[in-house]
Parts: sequence; C-alpha cells; structure tokens
Amino acid sequence: MRNIAQAEIRGAELAWQYDGGNWSARTALVKQAADNAADGSRLPRRAEESLTVHLVRNIGDHRVGLTVLASGNRVDVGDALLSGYVLADLTAQFALGENWRLNARIENLLDTQYETAAGYRMQERSAFVDLRYDWR
Repeated sequence: MRNIAQAEIRGAELAWQYDGGNWSARTALVKQAADNAADGSRLPRRAEESLTVHLVRNIGDHRVGLTVLASGNRVDVGDALLSGYVLADLTAQFALGENWRLNARIENLLDTQYETAAGYRMQERSAFVDLRYDWR
C-alpha cells in the first residue's frame, strides 16, 4: 500500500430503523464512489455498494439477533478484482438471573469464502460464547 495525496469520496446512505414491541430492525444501503483525486482511479479495497440488515427479537429477558452484510466487489493493489460477498452473523443473549448473561454468537454463519485484501482469506465460520456479570 502507498499513501495518496487526496481521496475523494462521494455517495449517499439510505438508512431505516424500527423499534417496537419485541422487535427492532436497522438497515442501511450505501452507494459511494471512492477515488484517488489526483488521477481518478478507484481507491483500493472500497466497495461501491453495500447493504446491512440487522434484526433483533426480544423473547422475555432473552434476545436473538441476525445481521446480514452484502458488499459489492472491490479492486485491490495491482488491479486485482475482489468479488462481492454476503456475510451473516447470528447472536443470542440469555438472561441467567438478574446480573448474569450468557452471550453466544456465530460469525460468518454461511461459511462464506471471501477476501478484503487479495491473497488474504478471511475468517471461516466461528462460534464464541462468553459469560457476563453486570455490577449494579
């Protein structure tokens, strides 16, 4: 990578959010052009479009969520084309009494093979669990 003198990013974001009852939802659509202002070339590793959708369902004191990210293709150093991809993450939070919570998440739920930099494959499906205590 090398620094450039000036970047120019133009675009728009359309977002929507809903919070009601036991459901919440957020979505954002981004369309952008990120260029090197000196020569007009596309900045590396920047998708021109992306869409994020985040849904959460509260079930009593518990919570389940799903996040989906769709990213368009990108160019990398040396004009390597990086394909677009879709990622999904699943999260859950279980109340274990007043102060304890068990958090679990599965990242890259669909086990998507993708790269954000040419030649560097990103994380496969992974699962995480943590136990949390909140001092009150």
